[in-house]
Amino acid sequence: MKRRRNPAQNQDEAWKGIIKALFPDFCRFFLPQLTQHVDFERGFHFLDKELSNLFPHAKKGGRNADLLIKVFLKNGVAQWVLIHIEIQSHKLYKEDFAKRMFQNVYRGLDHYKQNIVSFVVFADPHLGYHPNEYRYEFFGTNIQFSFEFYKIIDHSEDSLLQCDNPFALAVLAAQYAMKAKKADDQKKFFKLQLARLLYGRHYSKRQMVQLFQFLDIIMYINDQTIRHEFYAEMNQLEGGPEMLLMGNIEEIGYERGIEEGIKKGKEEGREEGILFGKIQALQEMLNDPIASTELLRGKPLEELQTLLQELKARLSR
Repeated sequence: MKRRRNPAQNQDEAWKGIIKALFPDFCRFFLPQLTQHVDFERGFHFLDKELSNLFPHAKKGGRNADLLIKVFLKNGVAQWVLIHIEIQSHKLYKEDFAKRMFQNVYRGLDHYKQNIVSFVVFADPHLGYHPNEYRYEFFGTNIQFSFEFYKIIDHSEDSLLQCDNPFALAVLAAQYAMKAKKADDQKKFFKLQLARLLYGRHYSKRQMVQLFQFLDIIMYINDQTIRHEFYAEMNQLEGGPEMLLMGNIEEIGYERGIEEGIKKGKEEGREEGILFGKIQALQEMLNDPIASTELLRGKPLEELQTLLQELKARLSR
């Protein structure tokens, strides 16, 4: 059985998720000069609502991967900087893309009256594609706009392996995903290789969870047989079972829960069964059986959903 997903959408969702979860690490890796001046102790805020107001047609225009983040500076002045980040996982016409980035900045400047840093991660496989300059000229009126960017395929595997920032492995995972393309056997090989690297580094639980979930999304194995082979080989690795649950809670819970739902023998029991399976997977991960199998089976759907969210929150601590 195969469950096909949209590759570009996978990339966008994966990048947005890991940036939101590990934003200070993202800044240190991609924006080191700015990071020196950012006061992370004052916190930072993802302006999802404000972003949708600035770009009301975002979904139609392909802006699903945009992020707008408010940070504070260390200079003591009550000034804050907006960091606009876009993940570009597919190729757009160069002039259209650069113009769009210019629109992002001038709309943000006009609305917030604050400084804006515009930055793009080009996660596409097209060599030489990195449109980072927009020019406008009309009868003596001139505009020239440029922004910083990071092109994933331009960086060597060796340099990424030498860096201990979690986003070095995220970039490496994105490179491997490009190499594997749709070949599930190649995805399995690269995911096992990255899992060994990940376990060998002294990351926090939160960093490990987010990294493994990231690589699991961008290199999702569609073929069920190969996916189960991956599970089996992960279970044989040092730290493998723990990491497997980190990245595959939804998948493992879904497959276990389908069986549980079938046992109940009715369609409404199917959803309860899937929740049941996810909770079992999380309890194994945390090594803390909050509720026995018998107790779980007796809980209503709403209580199962609440328990699942509590377990997910504990896993991310």
